Amino acid sequence: MGYNGFSTTYFPKPVQQNAYSTAGVALQYYRNWNASWYTPSTYFGSFSSIDTARLMPCTESIMSDDQIMRRHVKFTGDVDGVVITNAPWLMKGVVMSQDIQTCRVFKKRL
Repeated sequence: MGYNGFSTTYFPKPVQQNAYSTAGVALQYYRNWNASWYTPSTYFGSFSSIDTARLMPCTESIMSDDQIMRRHVKFTGDVDGVVITNAPWLMKGVVMSQDIQTCRVFKKRL
């Protein structure tokens, strides 16, 4: 997408316009992402279209950074999204084993 987003999800304008003009779905409003009412996935690529060579294990990302996860919980109250133990706190889904690669994040800009 060309930049890191910190406060919102970015949808390119043509994608938003296509969804609105063809189905009246305003993708800029998260309530329209409800798959029970709409089919927002129509306007996006599939998971298989992601180039996994451009991804890194979550264990190498901020999702396994203890201080950042503590700050995340402090500001959001999202205790369900973080593994809280006496060890460093991790975002749920982060696996510390190198041979299990279930959680990945982008390692460079697209």
